Amino acid sequence: MLPIQCKEIMKEFLIGIDDYISEKIFDEKGRIGEEECVSDLLRSLNGKGKGPRGLVITAKEFENLLQEIISEIGLQGKVKFCMETEDFSKTFEGAVNQADYALALKFVDTSSDVTMAENNSWEIYYLFQTKVARIPGEESERDNLEWSDKASFVETSGQVERINMLKEIIGDSAIYYHYFCPYGAIGLNEESHVYRKLKNDLSDPVFNECERLGMWITEKWHKKISGIFSNNDFVSSWVYFILMHYFDSANRKNISFTHPLEFKKSRDGQRQIDERNKILKRDKDTLEKIITHLGTNGTEKRKITAESFQKRGYLRLIEVQVDFPSYEYELALSPSPPAPDEPNAPGGGGSSSPSP
Repeated sequence: MLPIQCKEIMKEFLIGIDDYISEKIFDEKGRIGEEECVSDLLRSLNGKGKGPRGLVITAKEFENLLQEIISEIGLQGKVKFCMETEDFSKTFEGAVNQADYALALKFVDTSSDVTMAENNSWEIYYLFQTKVARIPGEESERDNLEWSDKASFVETSGQVERINMLKEIIGDSAIYYHYFCPYGAIGLNEESHVYRKLKNDLSDPVFNECERLGMWITEKWHKKISGIFSNNDFVSSWVYFILMHYFDSANRKNISFTHPLEFKKSRDGQRQIDERNKILKRDKDTLEKIITHLGTNGTEKRKITAESFQKRGYLRLIEVQVDFPSYEYELALSPSPPAPDEPNAPGGGGSSSPSP
């Protein structure tokens, strides 16, 4: 876990990205496509680029602000935060991973204590199939229409079935639907199950933040915004899905919460976790197994094989890596022992009686 001092700036950065994309969707009333939304997301998270105009905090600015906070707690030069993006071939999505982008989250403990470093370090991958909300109605009337929870998402023929088949190999918690909704999506129906549950479970400031968000993720396919927030199935804002990997869940008032890494380990076997990692590394045997299982190996004239993906860009990958020395941080938090010439120090002067 990262120091709590870093949480607010990371949250501000991620919410700024959500605001930027979901406000565009709100204003354009569904005229933006999946490729544009994913492109905006990738550019916003790219620490090496300038990022789209209109972001409150760019990725580069966020890295600099994070370093300033870290230096204030005495760990200057010992923390690294890196975000990179990578493009992909559309054929790979259809034949193998069924996703528009992948998210690789990493925490590298750089402690001088080797055991702590090994135990605390982790790496986890997720695949996301993206969908963009559309206002129902005629195109010619769209400017006169208002957003509601009846806004829908386009279902690609056979895609849900292929995703469910892919989960048989890589696990249920490996691939999610990422819904690009308009700004303030959850507030479109204040009577929905998830709206009422979050209002009860979250502290007021955190709920107010969730109310404005437009990017939401689920494990199951939903045809309308209303379905996302209708029941007890897994649903999370994109912002808090990332945050809860690096910070605790102290903002929740009434419920216990399992860290996503433990949640994943409890549901998917190690073999499934290994298989999903091999997808991103383009392991030939794994790709062949998935192509055969999904029946996406093409036709005689246009055969799709694992070899065709070995030397190409393979998917849009957002990689977020944090290097942090947990041991040194704990030392920095520990009170320093008094010097020998100070009162109460071993061998020092002064009374050894405790203060009242």
